[in-house]
Amino acid sequence: VGRGCLAGPVVAAAVILAPGTRLKGVDDSKVLDPPERQALRRQIEADAIAWHVAVVSAARIDRINILEASMEAMRVALDGLQPAPQHVLVDGNRSPGSSFSETLLVDGDARSMSIAAASIVAKEHRDELMVALDALHPGYGFASNKGYASPVHRDALLNHGPCAEHRYSFSPLVERDQLQLGFGGVSPKIPETGPTGESAAAAYLETLGYAIEDRRYRAAGGEIDLVARDGRCWVFVEVKSTAVAGERNHPEARLSSAQRQRLMRAAKHFLRVRASDTECRFDVVAVDMSSTPVHIEHWTDAFTADGR
Repeated sequence: VGRGCLAGPVVAAAVILAPGTRLKGVDDSKVLDPPERQALRRQIEADAIAWHVAVVSAARIDRINILEASMEAMRVALDGLQPAPQHVLVDGNRSPGSSFSETLLVDGDARSMSIAAASIVAKEHRDELMVALDALHPGYGFASNKGYASPVHRDALLNHGPCAEHRYSFSPLVERDQLQLGFGGVSPKIPETGPTGESAAAAYLETLGYAIEDRRYRAAGGEIDLVARDGRCWVFVEVKSTAVAGERNHPEARLSSAQRQRLMRAAKHFLRVRASDTECRFDVVAVDMSSTPVHIEHWTDAFTADGR
């Protein structure tokens, strides 16, 4: 449950019912009214031989992708059953690769009482989690939209950016060619000096032994001009270029608090999706192309992860 959401975990449940069990009112959990589903969940958990719920976090989803996270949730749910099942009915057309013999059932909610029961348990469990997350991260409407892309949720992403419970690997959050989170916004025009300045900065950093890993990394509503490695440390580099004589100044005078926040959001996304270690810093490189040779100034640790 929750595969198509922009935020929150994916949840799977496994339920063992006694042979011949009929639970009045059990149907596909998505078409039940909330009070009906809540009552049925209590009945299922009370009457089942065994049940278990597994939760795979948004961070884990970003690491392994939503399909593999869903399969992992199914396996963990099955492994948590006591007693262990003799055979497993799986909703859908893909095996999770459990240690049990399996039968795949497309539209399993409508064909199997145990699958329908598991869907109800998983749905209710995830809904409760999203209500709790709404209290921790207000403004996104998690209590009502459960992490799906409702208008309130979309507006909050545009105005405030994502929170720790968002799936940074999901479109529109991951769109690297849209600074407006893929909701129809247009990326700001990049000054013509930018590409040349970035190339000069990259060449300069390489002479210092840095490895350039990515350029113009766009994600989570922000952009990083250069992503580099300095030994074991990831370095997120903001490049400030000018072709106008006399315009050179301290980089922090040209890097607003809002820009730093966008840079940090993109860096957080990069570390979450692309990096296995999280040691990092933020550098600023100023490139003055108004004279020959180009003049470069480099500030390491120009600001900290809290924006100071």
